[in-house]
Amino acid sequence: MSYETGLSVEEKVTSLFQPDTLLPAQYFETFRRKAHLEPEKRLMLAVLEDAIACVQKYLTARDHKGKAIFHDAEAWVMGGGQAGGPSESKNLSAYP
Repeated sequence: MSYETGLSVEEKVTSLFQPDTLLPAQYFETFRRKAHLEPEKRLMLAVLEDAIACVQKYLTARDHKGKAIFHDAEAWVMGGGQAGGPSESKNLSAYP
């Protein structure tokens, strides 16, 4: 797919080396958004990380308890079963 900009080859090459204009507030806003997550998002991320860790840890489990943990975590991550899933917006405090 070709996009015609009306610029000569020399102008295109020169434009590659020109700095982008960025205000300090715009620069620091990118870090501020990534560094400070809201408590609810941190909790959701922690729950998702734990579920993925359980799937990875108990993937090759041979005992009944390990297999049960694996199947529960897998069902939750994949969004099936009674466990809901990561996209379901249930109140986490309802769980024991």
